[in-house]
Amino acid sequence: FEALCLGSSAFWDWPRNLEDPAVAAVLRQYRHLLVRDMPLVESALLFPQTDHYLHPTRGFPQRYARLGARTRSLIHSDVVDERMIADGALERYRFLIHLEGSVFEAETLERIGAWVRRGGVLALLVERDLETVEGDAGLAAGLLGLDSVPLDGVPHGVGQGFVLAQRYEPEGEEEYLARLRGLLYRDPPTGMPARGLDTGNERVFGLLYPDGRAYLYNMDGAEQRVTVAGRCVAVPPAAIVGCGPLPL
Repeated sequence: FEALCLGSSAFWDWPRNLEDPAVAAVLRQYRHLLVRDMPLVESALLFPQTDHYLHPTRGFPQRYARLGARTRSLIHSDVVDERMIADGALERYRFLIHLEGSVFEAETLERIGAWVRRGGVLALLVERDLETVEGDAGLAAGLLGLDSVPLDGVPHGVGQGFVLAQRYEPEGEEEYLARLRGLLYRDPPTGMPARGLDTGNERVFGLLYPDGRAYLYNMDGAEQRVTVAGRCVAVPPAAIVGCGPLPL
């Protein structure tokens, strides 16, 4: 399923694994899925690259890892870091999801601000004021309209785009995920819901293709039931099932 999500052009495994009859059975079962097709991805998670570098003793950003994993049942997302943004990566996405990090390169903030003004939608989880490496907290506030609105999770317009900014509180993570679900699907400020699969079940991941093909992956050891396009789908333990084509 990971290979499908990445649109991989090849699949690699240890040779000794391929000699295992159980592994061979899995490959036979799913070999029809191992084609080079790129899935539909309209959102990206912003990795706090500079903030991470500036705090090496903290290790990998834990809130990013925890909440990033939880957003996977909401929507299939790529990951973009500041170098990728500098290379123009944001032009591929409609939604950018920020989960952690307060310090960014000025160029990153400027590019995100310009992307929002052209129609992008930014979901921002703010622990402290966003600032540049040089300590300028006014740049992000001005670019993203944060100097004139409360950080209450209500989307506000910035140019042709929107910013949902919510102050981070440990007990408020569920609220943020609920607001993120609304931003993507239920009440998108642009009027156009994200094209993705919200399984509503954190043990089941969804994958959608531009032609409407869709797959569900149950990573749990028990059968899971999810609702997709108004239809209840039973997904066997540790299995991938098709549930398309779906209307886009």
